[in-house]
Amino acid sequence: MTVPANGATPFAAGSHPAFPAAWTGVRVTTAAEARALDDAAAARGIPPRALMRVAGHAIATEIARRYAHRLARGVAVYAGYGNNGGDAWVVAAALAASGVPVGVRSLGEPKTADARAERDEAVRHGFATPHGGEEIVVDGLLGVGATGPARGAIADAIAEIRARRAQGATIVSIDVPSGVNADTGEGYGERCVQAHCTLTLGTLKRGLLVARGQSGAIAVLDIGLGPLDGPDTMLADGRRVRAQLPPMPVSAHKGIRGKVLIVGGAPGMA
Repeated sequence: MTVPANGATPFAAGSHPAFPAAWTGVRVTTAAEARALDDAAAARGIPPRALMRVAGHAIATEIARRYAHRLARGVAVYAGYGNNGGDAWVVAAALAASGVPVGVRSLGEPKTADARAERDEAVRHGFATPHGGEEIVVDGLLGVGATGPARGAIADAIAEIRARRAQGATIVSIDVPSGVNADTGEGYGERCVQAHCTLTLGTLKRGLLVARGQSGAIAVLDIGLGPLDGPDTMLADGRRVRAQLPPMPVSAHKGIRGKVLIVGGAPGMA
């Protein structure tokens, strides 16, 4: 499911594999709800590392689909300390395995066992440090659990990514742009990544709908979470609205059409 960068009506991606035939809508979740869905998948027997691998390959596939004409000059991948960084290592390995020149900027030793395992698997490709000429930059620094302004090495890496955007690179963020609060959309000015595209995993994070200037175009990728029980907040698109409206006779007038609640807004004015 894709949300255009200009705030226009969202549209489904047709036969794209991220959208099974039974797709009827997109769930909007907080960071805590998204983590609960991951935990529920683990409780059903889906290993978290398996989800990480599926997520990374789905992101790599989407990058190749969207930017095939720009991959020859390479992809720079920024990998943080957490599971978002683990996703980034999978992306780097998947793109490299398909022949794409990839450089990786690692922020250091991953903090989770799954992320370390994916880093150890990925480094077999012998990644060099990004040279600065790559046309695509993948932001895998911070995930949905991050709160508050970025600091230290993460803040420095965010500044590098912002500089790469200013030089003409296309920025793709994993799950949420680093530095953007997944619940509120707060972005702390220059301490957050401004993405051209955000590939969010499983569900649409609430903050992305507020931080449209930082999120760019938003695509929700199916990573195999299975039945999404629990959160019942759904993205209101044209089909969902039409389904709620009763048929109107040609003789209808304002006295019988009911009452209307209008929630107004525009890009940057949620």
